[in-house]
Amino acid sequence: MISVLIPTHDDEERLARMLAGLVRAAVDGMVSEVIVFDAGSGDSTRQVAEFAGCRFVAQADRSLRQVIEETRSDWLLVLAPGARLAEGWGEAVLAHVNAPAGAAGAAQFRLVDDGQRPLWKRVLFPQTAKGRFARGLLISRRQALATLGGNATIDRLGNGLALSSLRAGIFAEPS
Repeated sequence: MISVLIPTHDDEERLARMLAGLVRAAVDGMVSEVIVFDAGSGDSTRQVAEFAGCRFVAQADRSLRQVIEETRSDWLLVLAPGARLAEGWGEAVLAHVNAPAGAAGAAQFRLVDDGQRPLWKRVLFPQTAKGRFARGLLISRRQALATLGGNATIDRLGNGLALSSLRAGIFAEPS
């Protein structure tokens, strides 16, 4: 149904924690593949990805455009390492991608707090999205390719698009 793309650089621990949450979605058929797009990690990111059954792609070997062109799905979900999707995310994604033709553009999740921080910190210092894909990015392959130039980097993916908000949350990895 969707291909998940995770841009990494020395993210072995965060990657290992987040991949466990994607296993059920893969078993249910929601996720057809997970691609770890790595920017030259010096840690065990590659081993973690391969052990979990992900496709590991070094940015030095393949361009982002090539990776997106080779995905198995028409929809791509880009997640920051360590991000965890909240309950009900699959239904929200399905509703979005199955919207009437032309209605489903790029979208992102609502940032939610996991309740692990003390109440006073949650009230006084609400969590904000940090990092390019802290809220995720759900985008069609066609739209992703249209937003990329010839040698565009992952940070340019989805630039300039009006993003709708999915009816599901994401827990961003604290910085």
